Amino acid sequence: MKRVFTLLIATGLLVAADAQPGVRNGRSPVGVNVSVNNRSVASNSFAADRRMREEIIRINIKYDRKIQQVRNQFFTRHTVKARQIRSLEMQRQREIRKVQMKYSRYNHGNRRY
Repeated sequence: MKRVFTLLIATGLLVAADAQPGVRNGRSPVGVNVSVNNRSVASNSFAADRRMREEIIRINIKYDRKIQQVRNQFFTRHTVKARQIRSLEMQRQREIRKVQMKYSRYNHGNRRY
């Protein structure tokens, strides 16, 4: 008898959770179409932020590997390694800044605010 009631309660919870409103057919309720200079632009800041974070993570992984390779060079002097690591860190920051500018919400050409 306990099993039957437990099964009924679990089924009821499953049905109640499935009946909640949500995203259907792959459409996001956040995306808004905006017309800029007579062309339609999909404004979905969450997707853009996610893509930006993914690109930054890829950049960090790439440069972490490069830095680790430099650290593992056995016959290279410490000063040379430090210079190479500093150079790689600057390259990493440049690439991250490029990605941030690419996905910047306020980067609309020559507009001044």
